[in-house]
Amino acid sequence: MVENPPPARSQEDLIAEIALNRQELSAHRLGMSRAANVTDRLQRSFHDHAGLFFGSAIVLGALLSLIPAGTRSRREKSALKRAEAWEDEALHEKKKQSRSITTIVVGLLGKVALDLGKPVVLKMVREHLEKNSRASAPGPRP
Repeated sequence: MVENPPPARSQEDLIAEIALNRQELSAHRLGMSRAANVTDRLQRSFHDHAGLFFGSAIVLGALLSLIPAGTRSRREKSALKRAEAWEDEALHEKKKQSRSITTIVVGLLGKVALDLGKPVVLKMVREHLEKNSRASAPGPRP
């Protein structure tokens, strides 16, 4: 069986189809470039959810301050086995001092983050209130 070939299309139809395909391709390319632009997406996300970013940074800093200072080396383990009681107390004092310094640093970083984030939060609240006041304001009715 011989199949009939599709009818020949005019040159104008082909040009119109190519132009349509190019428009669709450029729209898809633009969408892909926007999706692949990670820095722009992060900036928009940070602007939209600044409070969440600052809060999670504070929580993460608090959790990191609870992690012990580090593992002991073989020398430290053997030295602790042979050490006397006052050496053990000195090691505990070092750990306490290290934790207190970490807590102070995390607290200072949290304060700086809140100080820097306060204008952003105030701007977001102001914009939200303005948007809601415009939406609820009675306008002229036809």
